[in-house]
Amino acid sequence: PTPRAADAAAAVEAMLADVPGDGDGTDFDALTARRLRERRDLLAEFAGHQPPDIEVSTVGHLHGSFHGGHLRYGGSGNVTAVLGWDGLTTGPVAGEVVRSAARLFACDDERGLDLDRVQAFVRGHRSAYPLDAGQIQAAVHREWWERLCDVAPLRHRYLGEDGAGGRGPASLVAWWSAQLDRTLDVFAAPYTDANADAYADGADDGHAYG
Repeated sequence: PTPRAADAAAAVEAMLADVPGDGDGTDFDALTARRLRERRDLLAEFAGHQPPDIEVSTVGHLHGSFHGGHLRYGGSGNVTAVLGWDGLTTGPVAGEVVRSAARLFACDDERGLDLDRVQAFVRGHRSAYPLDAGQIQAAVHREWWERLCDVAPLRHRYLGEDGAGGRGPASLVAWWSAQLDRTLDVFAAPYTDANADAYADGADDGHAYG
């Protein structure tokens, strides 16, 4: 296992040790143990799937915290304002696109990501600021990996500790791990579809995505 995955697995084992055993706790304790064992098993299964270092990446200004709470909508449903610019930074643009889509279109349960809306969001971004499929897929791989190894949401949700992290519900990790290849394809589809150039040509059609 990579050091990152090994450290995360060790943290999960330590959390499991603090959960009452079978028959000794509440139903929530049983759920907590089940979720922790699920993450431990995923870390073991995917320990060798750490994303490679990024060789080429377009860098630009990033909002830093692009999610639904920072968006304001008009009567027609179009986005009229984006708030929360105090976190403005620079970094790989593809990473922010993927992180934002995952935060905007994740369900709060095992349904995972709304992939139709994800694809529309990436397609809209492509029409205004083209990247390439390789950068998008690398960012998807990295975001999934960061979520897999991030145990802060588990500590917050099931052990009541502070610091939930900024990556959304822990339940998304199991879904994303099972759908990793599919998400790699869906996020990149606006760059790989036969109709991708047609979408780019329609950048000025006035539609708002997301």
